[in-house]
Amino acid sequence: MIFVDQPVGTGLSYADPTFSDAYVTNQTDLANDFYKALNELYNSPNGCFKALNIQGKDPLFIFGESYAGKYAPAIGEKILREAKLNKGFLTGLKGIAIGDGFTNPGSTLSMMGEYAYNFGLIDYQERSKIEQYILNATYQEMNRRWRDLHESFYKVLNLITSSTGGVNVYDITKYKPYPTSLIGQYLNDPSIISLYKLDPNIKFDSQYSNVR
Repeated sequence: MIFVDQPVGTGLSYADPTFSDAYVTNQTDLANDFYKALNELYNSPNGCFKALNIQGKDPLFIFGESYAGKYAPAIGEKILREAKLNKGFLTGLKGIAIGDGFTNPGSTLSMMGEYAYNFGLIDYQERSKIEQYILNATYQEMNRRWRDLHESFYKVLNLITSSTGGVNVYDITKYKPYPTSLIGQYLNDPSIISLYKLDPNIKFDSQYSNVR
């Protein structure tokens, strides 16, 4: 099993800033990049799959979580298209899976107030405040103000958490957050930075699963 920070620029992945075209702007480019990465793993003399004698015909599954609910289908489609049209090296794709898919942020956000209210997590006044955030988010999405939309999403999450005395918004049966700070502690540890040859100037912020 291999975990991949992608597209370039997310997590701990980065590119030379002088190459502005290294960063993708659509799912087609993302799928192309990922396919090239798989080619390196399978076919490069230094590729770990080649060293383990794992071949393109062997079973392959693509998994994506959260916003990768957009990425996993795009990557799967790229693999199938290459295999069919260009006799691509990857013929063993058996399936893709999406967990906690954030495939349409606007639609997901629009239902959060209703969901929390119907489960008795918030009262009517708290739901009304959430609906105001959602109205703002709708405007932000229409105008492609993605950073503002991102902030609106977290405002809704934080309001639900504070109004319920700390419910875990990813599992409402629990009132204890996941210990995500441990991820930041691990990836910011000097020994880990040295082991993976990471840039010591890049700090991992586990709150948003990104780098600062």
